[in-house]
Formats: sequence, structure tokens, C-alpha cells
Amino acid sequence: MKTIAVLSDTHGNYAAIDGILPILESCDYVFHLGDCFTDMRTYSRILGDRLICVKGNCDFYGEARYRLAEVEGKRLLLTHGDAFGVKTSLTRLALFAEEQRADAVFYGHTHVAAEEYRNGILFVNPGSLDRLNVSKSFAYAVVAENKITCCHNRAIKG
Repeated sequence: MKTIAVLSDTHGNYAAIDGILPILESCDYVFHLGDCFTDMRTYSRILGDRLICVKGNCDFYGEARYRLAEVEGKRLLLTHGDAFGVKTSLTRLALFAEEQRADAVFYGHTHVAAEEYRNGILFVNPGSLDRLNVSKSFAYAVVAENKITCCHNRAIKG
């Protein structure tokens, strides 16, 4: 069993990240899906190689636009989502996920937490920790026994 904390669109809100740091420290992986992935530099010495980041539309250097991670035999696609037009539709992202043979997709950009299945692929948006977002949230995923289970956590201060 592996645990994953998924963050996106933190936009410099260190107070919110600090508020969930004990959870991040307890996870096997921490994914940051862009829009200020550099916020995580402060925490990279604590999280080490458990931290995996992708670049968002507000990130201007470093990191890839998407990455594939394999966890417990499951292929996980990480992307910010802007390059796939996720504010309009998940269609382009779903086609790309199928091409990549992904079992799950973690994406951000919309600042709205969401979870759905399309053609057997789990799509999860953790929402946003942006200080201007009244519904601050992140996602917590468990990969175990050939299954991916996810929940959103919304009781975040900061």
C-alpha cells in the first residue's frame, strides 16, 4: 500500500501547506501539479525524492508539463491540465491518458476539486490551496491491492 498527497495551484500559500505538512510527511509520495510548484522547494529537503512536480501555466521554468509515475504497478499521469483545455472539457486529456495507458490522471488548473471515471481511468483534480480560494482542498490517494482510492480534504486553513 502506498499513500499520495496531491496538491495543485498553491500560488504561494505557505500557511495552507504548513497546515497539512504532517500529512505530507506521512505520505509515500507528494505530487504538486503546478502553478507555483516552486512553493515546494521549501519542503523538498523534508520530502526528498517523494516529491514529484509538474509545471503549470504560472510556472515559467523547470519541470516537465506532464510526468508518468508508477506506483504499486499503476500508471499515474500527472499534469497541470491547461495544455489539455481542462477548464472546458476533459476530452483531450482523456485521449492523452488513453495513449499513455494511464490508470489514473491527476490534474489541476481549474481550482475546483473533482473526481470521475472515464473509460475506466480515474481523473482527480485536488482543487486549490490558493489563499483566495474559499474552498481550499487537496487530495489524498491510496494505491493498494490493484486499486486506487481517492478522497478530497477541504478543511484547510491558511
